[in-house]
Formats: sequence, C-alpha cells, structure tokens
Amino acid sequence: MTNKITFKENEMINFESKKVGCIVSAKYGANSTFIDVDVFVASFLKPDGSLKFKLTNETMRKDPLPYVVKSLILEYTDYIERDEQPPSEVRVEYAGNSDVNGIYVPNGIQWHCRDKSYCSNYVKKNNPDFQIYHEGPGLYWYIHNDNEKSKYGRIPLYKCKSDSRVPPSTGWSQYGVGGMASEMPVIKILDSIVKDDVYSDGMYSAYIAIDEYEDTSITNLESCVNDGKLLEKCLQDLGYNTIAGLSNKKATKQNIEKMFDEIFSFLKTKKNSSFVLYIAGHGCKHNGFDKFLCSDYSEDKIISSTIDYDFLNNYTKKFNTKHQLLLVDACFSGSLVKEELRESSWNDEYIHSRSMDVISSVQNSGKAIENKQNGIFTKSFINILNELLNESNYIKFSDICKNLEKNVDKELSLINIELNPNYIPKFGRQFKKIQSRDDNHKLVDLNGEIIFFKNDNVDANFRGVSYSNYYTNW
Repeated sequence: MTNKITFKENEMINFESKKVGCIVSAKYGANSTFIDVDVFVASFLKPDGSLKFKLTNETMRKDPLPYVVKSLILEYTDYIERDEQPPSEVRVEYAGNSDVNGIYVPNGIQWHCRDKSYCSNYVKKNNPDFQIYHEGPGLYWYIHNDNEKSKYGRIPLYKCKSDSRVPPSTGWSQYGVGGMASEMPVIKILDSIVKDDVYSDGMYSAYIAIDEYEDTSITNLESCVNDGKLLEKCLQDLGYNTIAGLSNKKATKQNIEKMFDEIFSFLKTKKNSSFVLYIAGHGCKHNGFDKFLCSDYSEDKIISSTIDYDFLNNYTKKFNTKHQLLLVDACFSGSLVKEELRESSWNDEYIHSRSMDVISSVQNSGKAIENKQNGIFTKSFINILNELLNESNYIKFSDICKNLEKNVDKELSLINIELNPNYIPKFGRQFKKIQSRDDNHKLVDLNGEIIFFKNDNVDANFRGVSYSNYYTNW
C-alpha cells in the first residue's frame, strides 16, 4: 500500500523500524517548484525499514528556492517482511546490444534491504566486464560495463527502476550509448521455482459466501459475496480456475456437501495441483462447538443447517491436491487451525511436500469485522498478496502471514477500531500429518506451503476461468 505524507523544512523525519518499505517518490520544494530527491531520501532508509533524518537543504543536497520555507512530499510503501535467497544464476536475453546477453552469477557483493533478505550483484560468466547491480533501496537496477578501456567505456548500458530483490524481468530502458534501444533486455531467473513444475495438474479455487439467511432473527451480512468475487478475480488473474461456488440461498448445508463431492471428484486425478477454498459468512459457538452457519440455518435444526469446523477440516482432508489453502472469514473460525506452521525453516525440498494450510479471519473466540463493501480480513489478504507479487515472481503462504496482521491493523484504524488479539488473523496447518496417498498405512508430514505465482510466469493474456456448471454460477 502506498502512503503519502508532507514534512516541513527543518522537521525531523522519524519512522521507526518496520515502517517504510521503499521510496516511491520524494519531491522537495515549495509552491510550484519541486525537485526529485528520492535518491537522497532513500540513502537514509535502513535495512530494518526505519527512516530517520532532519529535513534540510544539506540533507537534500540542493536548495530549489532560497529564502523560502520548503516541504518534502514523500510517497512510500509499507514495510513487508520476506524470507528470500538470491538466485544462483540469471540469464539476460533479447538485448539490442548482444554483448550484454548471457549468463550472470553472483559476484559476492550484496546490498542489504529492509529486512533479513538481501540482493546480490551479478557478473557475466564469460566476460566479467559486464555486471548487473542495484544502487540501493527504492532505486535502480543497472546492466553495466565496468571496463573503462572497452568500446563502451565504464558506463551503465540499461537501467530499470525497481525495488525487487532480484533483477527485474522486464521494464528495462536504454541508459548509456552502448545500450542499443532497438531491443530491451529480458532477465530470467534460472533457478527459480517454475509454476508448471510445481502445479503440473493446474491451480483451482472454490467459494462459499453467504450474506443472506433464511432465519430473519439473524442479521444479514453485507460483504461476504463481494469478498468472494474480489478474491475470485484476484486468483483468476494469477491463473486459478474456479471449479465451484455457492452464495446466499444456494449455500444450504445439503448443497455445500454436494459441492464438496464435486470438488472431490474433480481433484481426484490432480495430485500435483493447488487448491484454494474460500468460506465467508456467520459463525457461532454452540454447546462448546464452533460452527459455520449455512444459509438455511435455524436454531431448531442446528445439526442439519451448520457445519462444525472440525467436520470442515475432515471434509477437506479428502481432497487430492498437493497444496491446499482454506481461507475462512467467519466468527470463531480460528478453531480450524490445529497446528502451527512447519516447525523447521523453509527449504526447496518442501516445494513438492503436501500441505493443508488454513488462515482464519479471527482467533478462536474472535468475531469478524465488515466494512462497507468488503470485510477487513479478505481485503487485507488480497492487498498483501498483490503487494508481494509486485516485487517477486512467486511467494509462499508464510510470506503473506508475516505481513497480514499489520495490514489488518491499518484497515481497522481507518474505521476507528483498535486492534485487539481477537481481531488478529490466525494461521497454521489443519493437520500435522496426513495419510499417504500411496500407502494407507503410512502418514506423511504436511511440511509444504501453497505458492502463488505472478502472472508474468504464464502467458500474459491468460486468466483463469470458471468451469460451467451449477456450482460456479454463483
């Protein structure tokens, strides 16, 4: 999320740690005369996300209007925690200057970002004169010739403004005379996780969203269906296919269980797939059990019109998919989380390990919050997902979890609600182990994580679709 704030000359700018992600724009001046100072402001940005300096002509290196009190108009993104490692090789292709094209490897020089991750600079394998390097947080990547005696001289050839931890794939422009403008370079990460390798059987999603209930004693909701549609569009833009969906009066317990049958049948032959199930509506606690209320809920038929969250875990355990994410925006949904996330830190061996991850909008005793057209939790989840994918080719479920609470807090503050522990999303695993699909007598660890890929990794014109059946016309 981009923030905009104005400071006066001689004011002390004081952002604590984990506040500032990157500098989007910084302009210094007054009236209609402003100069760009993003380079100088970014020089004060620390790896921990703190930004502290006194706003003076000296710190901005220039005085665009002498004898006039000036201001700094600062735009910046929120700090986002990540857990990334630099790629071991990148390939430059299609550059108009063919000398630039080739394989580059890290040269051991690193600049530290706003958290524990870092960027490596790169040198061309067969010609160390050519390098790829980053100038610093919020600034530019360059493809550079470092040999003063070469025909180009010691000068950057191409540049790209980007805050990514790895050289950006596209968006490059000519910089020096040697950077021929006929064709701009494209950079590929050679050891990156590839979507088609991880999810060779596809990526799918399904939705249950209930605003309207038959029982008039229950207060209808306003944003569950909107939230489901918003998430569906977001996931379709990432290449997910909608295989099922129910809303409002269609979302009776009987229809929901039939829909689960449909999902089970569809995923039966897709063990190398990912699957997201989104559920939004009312939840309740009844006789010590946490439950989701179906659209036909009535207190007189508590068994036939509600689904125990424990039953929901057992239903979804039957789905034959590699990585599964259950996303639930309902009161008391925190009880779906039975285990913490994987106990050991991530390594690439977990890419093909199974997972059954779950994230709920609230803790076990919490109540979900709506705000006009969208619920706080779902909106925050989508915001973080998009922000992270703006800077990375792929992200893990745990990357979202690290940043979700801060975004929820920000959304709550906009409607004058103070964050308390019950409003904090809860995330983890539905189970620690699950029966092996290949051996009924064996249990396997659920150590994987669902991975979301930027759509740059697929055909740019491809979006996910909805399969045409009763359950997707929701």
